[in-house]
Amino acid sequence: MTTERMTLARALRYKKRVVENIRTLEMEIQQNNSKIDGEERECDVRLAFKRREAWVFHLVDLKMKMQEATRPVQRLILELAEAKSEIAFWQRVPTMHGTQPSRFRAETTIRYVAEFRKPETDSMVHALQDRIDLLQTQIDAHNAETTVEINMPDLP
Repeated sequence: MTTERMTLARALRYKKRVVENIRTLEMEIQQNNSKIDGEERECDVRLAFKRREAWVFHLVDLKMKMQEATRPVQRLILELAEAKSEIAFWQRVPTMHGTQPSRFRAETTIRYVAEFRKPETDSMVHALQDRIDLLQTQIDAHNAETTVEINMPDLP
């Protein structure tokens, strides 16, 4: 088994390729497992399954290495996720305020009173976006500076 040293940023991109390899093998297995009698299989399904197993084992190992490497910035990662969730929340809060025509009866108006008005929610979203940018910059710096040693898979 060979090992390769790479930055965490590169490992994150590599992980996507590993997942793509697994999905490709799964599709090959699904498309070729059951064929009409006499019809030729386009691939060796059992070999594809063994390769898939090797890639899945490799993916688990890769995720463990990445989790260990991201431990110092785990709080930043969680804060980033929560800030993104909070933006989504504020973007769904209705801010209608004042007299508006009824959507159900044309002659009727309804007076809305919003506790959180649009300028305030926009300001909160803007502040959260600034916080996200700062957190992402810190996480990106960690990912660019941190290296991990990856055991490359021995594929059948």
